[in-house]
Amino acid sequence: MSKIKLNLDDLAAKPTALGRKAKKSHSETAVAENGVRKIHHNELVAWKHANRPESEYGDLAELGRSLTEKQLQNIGVRELAKPKGKVKYEVFYGRRRWLAARAHDISLDCLVVPASTTDAECFAMQHTENSQTEDVSIWAQIVSYDQALKAGVYKNQAALASSLNIDRKTLNRNMVFTKLSARLNKIIKSFSNTSVKVAQTLVAEEQSALERDDRPNFYAVIEELAEDIRAGKVTPAVIKRALHTHGSNPQAAKPAMKTEHFVLSYQGKKPKIEFSKEAAKAIEANQKKFAKGLEALLKSCQ
Repeated sequence: MSKIKLNLDDLAAKPTALGRKAKKSHSETAVAENGVRKIHHNELVAWKHANRPESEYGDLAELGRSLTEKQLQNIGVRELAKPKGKVKYEVFYGRRRWLAARAHDISLDCLVVPASTTDAECFAMQHTENSQTEDVSIWAQIVSYDQALKAGVYKNQAALASSLNIDRKTLNRNMVFTKLSARLNKIIKSFSNTSVKVAQTLVAEEQSALERDDRPNFYAVIEELAEDIRAGKVTPAVIKRALHTHGSNPQAAKPAMKTEHFVLSYQGKKPKIEFSKEAAKAIEANQKKFAKGLEALLKSCQ
């Protein structure tokens, strides 16, 4: 898939110059021919691959008031192949501006492309516009990339990175947000302010807790930290320290237990028991009875 690099302001302002280019993408031609139109907000519907969650919209009321005075950026819309009543276009970038405009019953300046424009072309234009004008978090971008991959907009990550001109190593690293479990998403709700390193720590520590069969304790600690994680106030070190302090690490939380007859200690994740001579003789004399008691003891220590 070829890379799509568009300067949307130039496309809107200089369609005649664009028309003289020897090679044009389908979407570039469409913008040049259709230009910017004034479209009422109720003629628009959201595009299914929009890449900004509503949690990142900010103050829509204030934005709506500013739009009644002046609209600084156009909204990108694609014509619907089959209009539904008044709805004739779908918004593929500028959805925040569109939602803010609805409360004031106004029309918006829209850069229109035809229905034949592909999802990949719309996605590339959305990526370009948002990288220039919108404060979209890494998490929101990765969620949208993952949705586009699952929907078949791009064949694979390599095709997506090539089309959007994204560094492959950076993309692979940032895709860790797609590995956050449904349970973590439910607890934390939004990762808009979460760094990639914190996301990597959450994924790694959850996997470690799973291997130790220690998930209840892990999730209890994360619930305590959830508000600070949402606000971007924690570091990987803070998360690890909280988990160790609350007993998610067996070496830190489960010190050796010494009694008259045995010593219970840990080698990594595994418990180790060393018996006294008297205890060993008792085991030989009443092995079954002692084994049941020992089994109950080990369960209580886990």
